[in-house]
Amino acid sequence: MNISKKIKELRKARKLTQVQLANELNSTQKSISNWEAGKSEPTIFSCMLLADVFQVSLDELCCRNFKGVK
Repeated sequence: MNISKKIKELRKARKLTQVQLANELNSTQKSISNWEAGKSEPTIFSCMLLADVFQVSLDELCCRNFKGVK
């Protein structure tokens, strides 16, 4: 899974519209739409805000998998 799919998955799990998420991030619906469509990627600052809103780690948001890493 990539970050665009993860953002959409997490947004839907929280039952938020793109507009509601944009308002929580002080962003625009167009930005959320572009992120979810893979047309652009959020900045690291936006990723930190997304992780806070969704209550997940940056690793989870960015789909980093550490299985097998010691």
